[in-house]
Amino acid sequence: MVLVLGVSAGASGARAVVAHSDKPDLPPIDYCFVPRPAGAGLEGPALTAIEQMHDAALQRGEVISATAVASRSQSCSAAIRSAAPRLRGRPHLQIVVEAAAQLRYLSFLERLPEDGSVVLYDLGSSSLTLTLADCATGAVTRTTRSTTLSGDGFDTLLQWRLAKLGVVIDCETSRKHREALSGDGVVAVADRKSGDRVVFTANDFTELAAAGVQHSVSSINQLVGDSELPVAVVLLGGCGRNRQLAEQLESMLALPVYPELEPELVSARGAVLFAEDRPGRVVKLTRRMPLPKTKDKQAKSKQPPAPATLETPRRRRASRRKLIAAFAVTAALGATIAGLIATDRKPQAPQTGTPSSHMETGRIPAEPFK
Repeated sequence: MVLVLGVSAGASGARAVVAHSDKPDLPPIDYCFVPRPAGAGLEGPALTAIEQMHDAALQRGEVISATAVASRSQSCSAAIRSAAPRLRGRPHLQIVVEAAAQLRYLSFLERLPEDGSVVLYDLGSSSLTLTLADCATGAVTRTTRSTTLSGDGFDTLLQWRLAKLGVVIDCETSRKHREALSGDGVVAVADRKSGDRVVFTANDFTELAAAGVQHSVSSINQLVGDSELPVAVVLLGGCGRNRQLAEQLESMLALPVYPELEPELVSARGAVLFAEDRPGRVVKLTRRMPLPKTKDKQAKSKQPPAPATLETPRRRRASRRKLIAAFAVTAALGATIAGLIATDRKPQAPQTGTPSSHMETGRIPAEPFK
């Protein structure tokens, strides 16, 4: 399996997801969120997240083969590209447009209609980004960004309303209460000094955010303009978990609104798919065990023993039964050949004339003429 890293650089910080290249929708192998300090650039958290994920992969004995970063602006892309050479190990970075990463991941999940256009409603912590895209080609038609509606703006509105009710809270507490009100929740907010409590419901928060949602609907109408009306709206961003927001948009636009289960990770998971375009291979790292230290110098210069030679195995002596069988076969073959030769001879014709007589030979005396 090939491991790749997808990173989304946003105003609140950077989110990094390590996943298999062909399974970006499964629970990530590793994940981290690096918040952005006040006044810092967007490239700092993104580069920190990349280094953390690469270091964690090395500790697991794996190597991330490719990395892609989803950026929402050209200035952020330029800052990341200029700071990339300072990364440890200098991993190869691919910087992609955030809207393109979102569309690719939604297309991978088959959440987009086959025809027509769709509006990506990306409500982040600092702004609202609206993107009109063609579902058939995956091309981005138009994009607009507004700071009128944002997660930080919702937190400020909640602080203002509670202050009118006599309860003062800080920004971090307001954000936690706002996230708790994303469903049908009810929160009891306590004042930091007096301890007075106020009950705030999800319906109260819906009324509080109605003006901002109406403004976003006007922005969508301006974005579409004379083009064909979109067939759906997809909620993205950290604030996309708010169910009341989806219901408000669906009622005002008269269009189906599709919320994502993890809207804040769509950009990072889309970057994973772009990183897949540069495939690599997972390398398992093995640590070399150090040799035991010894004070004997001869042990250091001692050569390793020569490899043992393999002895040729001795031939086994043939058994007596096999020898007798071989001898019998040889004798049978010899007898067969001799019989064939004997039967092949022709009989000789009888001779005519005086038959031969026997002749006896005697011993010649030593002095025959005496």
